[in-house]
Amino acid sequence: MTLQVIQSNYAQAFDLLATLVAVVRTDGVVVFSNAALDDVMGVSRRTIDGSSMASYFHQTHSFENALQGAQTHAFSPLPHAS
Repeated sequence: MTLQVIQSNYAQAFDLLATLVAVVRTDGVVVFSNAALDDVMGVSRRTIDGSSMASYFHQTHSFENALQGAQTHAFSPLPHAS
């Protein structure tokens, strides 16, 4: 399987979820969004993907704090092995 095929399979699986999904890089740029997120936000995937996720929040510091917490494993139930 090529990387493109694997990515396509994940995209199709995420699109079946009713849960909002956005995969973001460490700098907050959206790599992938699913159909549920597009529908709720009223913005097309082409617009969301490649944009800063923080720009969709009224209080950008909330997103930035959550992103920082995810990067430092602050939300992980198990301790992160360094």
